[in-house]
Amino acid sequence: MQAHSEFGQAVKDAGASVLSGEALQPTPTAVFLRGTRTAGVSAVDNPLPEAREVIGGYYLIEAADDEQALALAKLCPAPFGYIEMRPIWEFS
Repeated sequence: MQAHSEFGQAVKDAGASVLSGEALQPTPTAVFLRGTRTAGVSAVDNPLPEAREVIGGYYLIEAADDEQALALAKLCPAPFGYIEMRPIWEFS
């Protein structure tokens, strides 16, 4: 937890903001939903049974630009996995 606290402080020190972030429970606790145009939405068994990587948590960070976002992502504590960086859709 200390590493995540330090990451949050590093983001703040860089003039960016952590808008949101949470650790997620393990995959067996997940409910998978699939929607179709004709049948609505229903729960399904694990749709990716051979997936070896799971999402362990997320941060939503507001950065000045892509360069700052990448620099901050490199500081994120993820010793055993990947970090995926994406922009969000902004709807007005």
